[in-house]
Amino acid sequence: MKIVHFSDVHLGMENYAVTDAKTGISSRFLDFLKSLDFIVNYALYPKNKINLVLFTGDAYKTRDPSPTYMRAFAERIKKMADKLPVVLLVGNHDLPNTSGKANTLDIFSALAVPGIYVAKKPEIIKISAGDDVLQIAALPWMNKVDLLGDTKDKTIEETNKLITQKLGQEISKLSAKIDPKKPSILAAHYSVTGAYYGSEQGVMIGRDMAIDVKDLKNNKFDYIALGHLHKHQILFKNPLAIYPGSIERIDFGEEKDKKGFIELSIIKENRGRFKTSHKFIETPARKFMTLEISMGDIDDPTKKVISEINKKNIKDAVVKVNIKISQDKLEELEQSKIQKVLSSAHFVAGTNIDITDMLKTETVTFYKEDYSWRDLLSEYLKKENISKSRGKKLIQAAEELVNELEGEI
Repeated sequence: MKIVHFSDVHLGMENYAVTDAKTGISSRFLDFLKSLDFIVNYALYPKNKINLVLFTGDAYKTRDPSPTYMRAFAERIKKMADKLPVVLLVGNHDLPNTSGKANTLDIFSALAVPGIYVAKKPEIIKISAGDDVLQIAALPWMNKVDLLGDTKDKTIEETNKLITQKLGQEISKLSAKIDPKKPSILAAHYSVTGAYYGSEQGVMIGRDMAIDVKDLKNNKFDYIALGHLHKHQILFKNPLAIYPGSIERIDFGEEKDKKGFIELSIIKENRGRFKTSHKFIETPARKFMTLEISMGDIDDPTKKVISEINKKNIKDAVVKVNIKISQDKLEELEQSKIQKVLSSAHFVAGTNIDITDMLKTETVTFYKEDYSWRDLLSEYLKKENISKSRGKKLIQAAEELVNELEGEI
C-alpha cells in the first residue's frame, strides 16, 4: 500500500509577488499551485502506484479564503479523488473561530463528493486501499471551547496543560478502536512537544495546542501523519512519525528548508505486523536567497557587489541583499547598477546596507512595500539588540495575533 501524505498548502500566501503578465494573477499564488500540481501529478502517475492521498490540514492562508483560492484547491482535490480516495483533515487555518460556522473543507462534505473524506472530528475512517482496508484515526484541529468547554477560571498554563491531557486522551480512545490486524494511521494537525517549530509558526511553549510526544509513542498506529509545522522533520521511527512540512516557502525564515511531501509505503509482514518506509519528495518550490556581501578595503565597491551577485544563481529567486560597507565608500556605491544586475531575480525583497567604521555603526535599509512583516520585525529586533530568545518569543506572539486577526477578517 502506497500513500501520498502532504500538508499545509496555505493558498493565499502571496508575499514577494509580482503580477503574472499572462494571467493577471499573483505570481506567488501560481507558485503554490505549481507545487500543489506537482503533488497531484505524482499521486496520479500510474507508475507510482499510489493507493490513497492524505492531507493533514491548512488548505488556505485564512479561514475565509477567496472563491479563487477555493476553486483552485477544489479542482485539484477533485482531480485526485476521481482516481484515488482522498482524506482531508481540518487544520487550524481551516477552522473558523466560531463553532457554528462552516470550515473551509465542509463544501466537500456538503456536496458529498465521491472519493473525498473530510475529517472534522476525532473518528476512525476505514478505506479500502491497495489489497487491504486502511484505518485512519483522525485528530483534526479543534477549538479550545469545543475541546475543553469553559476555561475562564483557568490560567493560560493550566488551560494548555488540560489541552495536552485531553489530546492524549483522544489519541488513546482512537488507538483503542484500532484493529491491529489492519494497517493504521493517526492523522493529527497539532504541534508536538520536542518538535522543531520553525520561524513561520506562532508557537510558544505554554501557548500552542500541543500533543505530548509520549502520547504519540504509546499507541497501536503503524504511521503518524502530522500537519501544522512547516518544517519537514521525522520525530521518531517507532512508530514512524513525520511532518512533511509545507509545500512552498513563505518567507526568509524558510530559506534553507526543503519543501515537499511524503510517499509512504505500508507492507504486511509475517505474524500480521506492518512495516512502514517513506520517501521525501521535494516540490519545485520558489528559491529564497540572502546574499551577504562585506566590502572590506575595496577600491570599487559597486564592482565588488556585482561580482558577488553574479556568483550566485539568483534567476527566478526571491532575493535579499545585505551589504556591509564603510562610511567613506558609501558614496561610491551605485544603487542603479546593483538593481540592474538583480533584475533576473523574481523579486528583490530589500537591500540592507550596514554602514560601519571605527567610530560608529549605522544602518540604512531599503525595503519593498510588501516586505514580510516577519522579516521587518526580525530586522527591527536585531537593530534594537533584542536577545534571540526574547526576539523569538515576540515574533511568535505576533504570529498568534496575526492569525487571530486573519480569522476574524
